Amino acid sequence: NMRDEQGRPMHKSAGNAIWFDEAAEHMGADAMRWLFASQNLKTNINFGYGPAEDVRRRLLTLWNVYSLFVTYANIDGFDPGKVTIPPVQRPKLDRWLLSRLQGLIRQARRGFDAYDVAPFTQAFERFVDEDLSNWHVRRSRRRLWKSEEDADKAAAYLTLYETLTTVARLIAPILPFMAEELHQNLVRSVDSTAASSVHHCRYPEVDQSLIDESLERDMALVRRVVELGLAARSASKIKVRQPLSAIKVALGSSSQWPAELEDLAKDELNIKHVQQAGEETVAQRTFRANLPLLGPKLGPRLRDVRQAVEAGRLEPLPNGGYRAAGFELAADEVFVTMKGREGYEVAGDQDVLVALDTTLTPELLAEGRARELSRKINELRRDAGFEISDRIRIDLHAGADWRQVIDAWRPFLMA
Repeated sequence: NMRDEQGRPMHKSAGNAIWFDEAAEHMGADAMRWLFASQNLKTNINFGYGPAEDVRRRLLTLWNVYSLFVTYANIDGFDPGKVTIPPVQRPKLDRWLLSRLQGLIRQARRGFDAYDVAPFTQAFERFVDEDLSNWHVRRSRRRLWKSEEDADKAAAYLTLYETLTTVARLIAPILPFMAEELHQNLVRSVDSTAASSVHHCRYPEVDQSLIDESLERDMALVRRVVELGLAARSASKIKVRQPLSAIKVALGSSSQWPAELEDLAKDELNIKHVQQAGEETVAQRTFRANLPLLGPKLGPRLRDVRQAVEAGRLEPLPNGGYRAAGFELAADEVFVTMKGREGYEVAGDQDVLVALDTTLTPELLAEGRARELSRKINELRRDAGFEISDRIRIDLHAGADWRQVIDAWRPFLMA
């Protein structure tokens, strides 16, 4: 059943009914179609302008990625018909995105074949927000900014182009107008022999040769380390723009650090080095039993378990829980507190622990000031209405301490 956005039945007499023509006019057909397609078939749909606006905001992420690609591609005169770089020859970040894209294609085909596309719409939103926008595009911005034309830059363009054109075909049955806009501008504008409409194209099929499960696992670990590193940064109250020396990573026995991907973590966390270390060298864990949960469960045996827990005599279990004094305890039955040793801020769980070296040297502080100045220059550039491609001139009036920073970091600031 279709209800209003508060979950109440729609009635003309109640004044909460929305007529189709009115909805299509004010919401937009694509947003309305996505709202229906993303609905769990087993539950009522709460329909209204509020939920439709939420849909528009979520779909805006894809539009922003598309706009960014078009902006830079126009500046550089990128022509996909003149660039040939096999996926196997591209950087791992690109190969990872293409592998993730195959998973999305599989999810789409599974959903349409089963006449239940809600799981696909959810997977699509996660892919666009988490994989495409918040990881690949952010990590590729510097590749696109480069003035020199090289294979790395071309690979970034080509991977984004292939992803966007594939996504356009994936969403075409649900978002026909948005998909057509992407197809016409990305495909037809550069290839007059291409299908005249996205709706005349074959639906994407999974390319097994592009799937790399090992790379996906490694990238998931790098992203987890970045997430924990940012949490440690936040706890330390040291801004991400301030460079730091290192993070130390302690991994469970089942994981191995992918050193070939660590530049991604270094750039994201603004650190110089990633080092592997034993947890005991950078952090100390303390454990307490959750007495309100364990008391009724263990009765007189609680004392032995409590003593084992507080003494740290626990064996981690694969499900996130622990074994203590012969009893299996769920994760929420044990309180875990972590404290970094002197000079470290830590964040983590059983499997991954990250320790941030918070020592600030004069060299790191100077670089941090240069990054702050760069941010300010870019704010002024934006406020003045300059285009990305405009070359600008900066006049700086500064004291001796700032002049030293500017002289040392002049190439960085100019770039």
